[in-house]
Amino acid sequence: MKNVFEFLIVMTASLKFIENRKTLFFVFFLPIFFGISPCYSQVYTTLTEPGTALFVNGISGNEVVGTSDNGNGFVYDINTQQYTTLTGPSGALAVQANGISGSGNVVGIYYDSGFNPHAFLYNGSTYSTLSDPLAAAGSTTPNGISGSSIAGYYTDSNNADHGFLYNGSTYTVLDVPSSQATHAYGVSGNLVVGDYVDNSGNKYGFLYNGSTYTILNDPLAATGSQAGTHAYSISGSNVAGYYTDGNNIDHGFVYNINTQQYVTYDDPLGTEGTDLYGIAGGNAVGIYTDSSGNPESFLLSGIPEPESLQMIFGGIGLLVLGAVVQRKRRRLSRSRGCSGNVFDG
Repeated sequence: MKNVFEFLIVMTASLKFIENRKTLFFVFFLPIFFGISPCYSQVYTTLTEPGTALFVNGISGNEVVGTSDNGNGFVYDINTQQYTTLTGPSGALAVQANGISGSGNVVGIYYDSGFNPHAFLYNGSTYSTLSDPLAAAGSTTPNGISGSSIAGYYTDSNNADHGFLYNGSTYTVLDVPSSQATHAYGVSGNLVVGDYVDNSGNKYGFLYNGSTYTILNDPLAATGSQAGTHAYSISGSNVAGYYTDGNNIDHGFVYNINTQQYVTYDDPLGTEGTDLYGIAGGNAVGIYTDSSGNPESFLLSGIPEPESLQMIFGGIGLLVLGAVVQRKRRRLSRSRGCSGNVFDG
């Protein structure tokens, strides 16, 4: 907070020497007035490991989890840039790591020698089996973990999908009202995010707070069985996922619960689509598809917190407002990788 006030003081002093005050007004104040956060540069970094392809699924703090095409799961440390391989319990043929908690616990699925799937919780030394009592054999799929809470979904004996929230002892069914399928993917505290299919076959995201389901529907998303909005992860007030447009192209998004804004994030190399699967603070992970149709995992850094931006730049805008006397206009440009669209929900 101290840095914020120092920044405001410096900017206020600098304004006395800036001729084009009106440009500053349009940059800092008007976007806030209309509920649009200023454009910040983001950095997209492709994640690679020699000899294998990576498919990221989640992130917590500085740790990223996913699966490689050699059949092993992995944990990637952003700070050290080191990969830790997850091979599963003895006899496992393959491991799919889906989510990781702040304490380093990992959830996912491993396949035994008969290639039968088993849900697991890995605490760094031991693999514990997870199985929703209502699930058909092998259908429990844990996707996200926060503390002792695990979110996922299962398929019942009638081949219908249901979300679940597991607290370490009890499985709670999560079904969005009037849905034919519900999938839970991310959890943070008492908040759960995921997607569902309504009775018309349309797909939407949802946010569940323990009592109420809020529908998440990116304004740019198309409707239909092959389109829709999918919420995969939550961190603080930000929900990350992707939507599919009318051209069947995926776009990553971050939705802020407090401002109810959707911001699109497209990797510049993802000409055929960008999906976000995890978010933690200012970082997110996902997969883009390049012009040749190849999927690549990436780390996105520099996602702003909307509340902080509005406080800082809103304050600057108010300071500048009284000094706007020029009519000079200048075309504004955006830095590469900056968010393309901001929309109210």
